[in-house]
Amino acid sequence: MVKKEGGNPGEKRGSKTKDGGSTDESQTSYKNIALLCLMIFPSLFWLAAVGSDVMSNFGSVFGHISKALSVTGLLVIPVIAGYFIKPLRGFVKLLIPVLFAVLLLPTFHVYFCSPLQIKNENIGTQFSLKTTAAEFLQQACEDVCLNNSKIPSSYSMTLFTPRVSLKVKFSQIVDLNLTTSAMVGGEKLPVAKIVLLKSWRSVKGKYFALHIITRVPVKIKKFQEGLTAKQGMILSGRMENIPTDLKNLRSELEKQRHFLRPFILEVFRATLMEE
Repeated sequence: MVKKEGGNPGEKRGSKTKDGGSTDESQTSYKNIALLCLMIFPSLFWLAAVGSDVMSNFGSVFGHISKALSVTGLLVIPVIAGYFIKPLRGFVKLLIPVLFAVLLLPTFHVYFCSPLQIKNENIGTQFSLKTTAAEFLQQACEDVCLNNSKIPSSYSMTLFTPRVSLKVKFSQIVDLNLTTSAMVGGEKLPVAKIVLLKSWRSVKGKYFALHIITRVPVKIKKFQEGLTAKQGMILSGRMENIPTDLKNLRSELEKQRHFLRPFILEVFRATLMEE
């Protein structure tokens, strides 16, 4: 008599799929794919965000002839030299990656310095009334970040626009009691609150208040909480030229003898702070 060997009753056997594969193996592969997606997607979103900003700033570098020639020359001249001079080809293969790294260094440097931490009260003394958004960002980035770095890099070669975080005291916020709105589904809904950020500048012994138009979306509840509590805030956002929809407001405020800068702070985050 032949005795059959019984399997372990506690051992589970994986079922077979139609193509001969194990169900357990397929479940494991799905889990691995899901884990891989969780790891990759945040990086893809980060690259998309940075990439969109970089693409929008190509004009700041390649829009100027001197900058375009310097970038093109750094890459094209070694390639041409390596093509016509055979002894240099091996050297050029090593040089090209180094040149790419040198060109990308300012962009990464400015990106990791963003947002730039600036005290609103210092803007009046450091920047004249006619300072543009581009001039403001360049000088602020060089003062806060690049000049203090051990690795030299040029702001003029960066493809990234830094964000700013202004430390603003409550007394420096001028509430205009003005809110922009938009029609949504036939209903008028509030979109953003408009305020002025005030800083002082001395001109020939007299002090003048210089203002930055600031637009804060109503969905940022911390800003309204700060106004209600009369508390200072850190306002993080983008410095941009005054958009078309606010130029009429600028003209009206200038008629009221407000000194306004030619750029606006578009706020995307507000944080309460102790003064």
